[in-house]
Amino acid sequence: MDARQILIIKHSWSYILLQSGQMEQMSALFYKTLFLDFPALKTLFHNDLAAQTRKFTDMMTFLVAHLQFPDELEGEMRALAQRHVAYGVHAVDYDLVGSVLLKTLARLLSERWTLELQTAWQTLYQTLSNAMQYNARQIL
Repeated sequence: MDARQILIIKHSWSYILLQSGQMEQMSALFYKTLFLDFPALKTLFHNDLAAQTRKFTDMMTFLVAHLQFPDELEGEMRALAQRHVAYGVHAVDYDLVGSVLLKTLARLLSERWTLELQTAWQTLYQTLSNAMQYNARQIL
C-alpha cells in the first residue's frame, strides 16, 4: 500500500467513525449482508452477535490506525489468524468476507466511494487476508 492509499482509507474510516450511529450501522449491515449472501458462514459465529460486532469494529479501527506501522500489525495478524483457525475459518472464507466488507463500505460511504477508494480498500483487505492466511498455514 502506498501513502495515498493509507491516507484515503484512514479518511474514509474516520468519516464512518464520526458519523452518529454509522459505526453501529456499519457492523450491523456487514453481518446482515454476510449472512444473507453466505448463510453457511453463520455457523462460524457461536458468540453473541452484539459482542462480535464490537470486536469487528474495534479490530478494524486498530488495523486502520496502524496502517503506516506494519511491524506493529504483524503480531496482531498472527494472533488474529490463530483465533480464526480455532473458529474454523477456511482460506475460501476470506474472499467472501472481503467482498461483503467492500459492499458494506460502498453502501455506507455512498457518493464518497470512488474507484480510488475501492482500490485502496481492496489492497488493504488483500494484504491483511494474505497475512492471516500465511499465519494460519504456519499453525496448521
